[in-house]
This record gives sequence, C-alpha cells and structure tokens, in this order.
Amino acid sequence: MSVYLTTSDIIAMTGKTKRTIQTWVSSENLNLKSIGRAESTIESVDFLKWWEDRAVRKRVNSNSDGEMFDIAVESTRLKHHQANNEAIKEQTLRGELLPVRMVIELCSAGVANCRNRILAVHNKLRSEFPGLGDEVFNRVESLHHDALSQLGNEGVPTGLEERLSVDLEKHPSAAETDMLSVG
Repeated sequence: MSVYLTTSDIIAMTGKTKRTIQTWVSSENLNLKSIGRAESTIESVDFLKWWEDRAVRKRVNSNSDGEMFDIAVESTRLKHHQANNEAIKEQTLRGELLPVRMVIELCSAGVANCRNRILAVHNKLRSEFPGLGDEVFNRVESLHHDALSQLGNEGVPTGLEERLSVDLEKHPSAAETDMLSVG
C-alpha cells in the first residue's frame, strides 16, 4: 500500500512555506495531485526521489558547454587558486619571485656575456703568445665556435626558445604573470 504525503506534510517535513511548495510544483516539476481545494498529495516515495534529485540539482550545475561540475568542488578549487595567487603576490613583494620574462632576459644577458668573453679568448692568446702557430689558434677558435653554437645563436640554448614559445601560445598571459623562484 502506498503512503501519500499532503502539502501540509511536506511543509512540516521541509520547514518551507506553502508558497515555496507551489513554486516547486510550477517550476521544479514537483508532481502533486489535488485532492480538494486546499490540499494536494504525492506518493512519499516519489517525493523523496524528487527531494534527492533536487538536492543533487542544487549541488551540481553545468557550464555553457553542458559539462557538469560540482559547485562545492569548484568553490574549493577557486579558493585554493585565490590563496595561491595571494601567496605569489606576497612572495613577489618580498622579492622572492621574478617574472619569467625577466629571468629569461637575465639569463640571455649572462649567456651573451659568456659569448663575448669566449670570442675574446683566442685574440688574447694571439697577442700574449705570438710564437704559437696558426694551427693552434685556428683550433682554439674552432673550439670557441663550437661552444658558442652550443650556447645558441641568440644567447638562449637551442630548443629552449621554441619550448617557451609553445608554452606561451598555450598560456598567453603566462609571459607577464608567471613567476620563478629567486632562491
């Protein structure tokens, strides 16, 4: 035998008003059947299923693409992201982080300095040891050019610039906002 709940029973169970119950009937597909002017009923099993589905609908939503997500999980993820951003701001203010572009510029300047010093070595050798033959100077110069090609043509090691470009295409804002640890 089925057990039926009246509108009054639902009000007592949920603590909601009659107007709320009427809103559920009109906009949330609560299927009550009239049994008189002031009272309606629903099978208790049907109401409990509707109540559970409603709780899930309130907790789970979908984005514009129809992908489902859990509001509680997304809220937690957002709070975690915001806390990370605050930590990054604090570390930046303390001078513990530098923007990625600045690190690249500093490294490039260091590599350029190394390149210039390597290029100057064989000329210094020639002036300080004029008695060494051209064969020795040519070999030293060849070794310098090998070292320079390993450092990269523009002061950035070969392949690093391409990897950075690919990463920045995936995340365009990263060029200005990503930070690297100083210490």
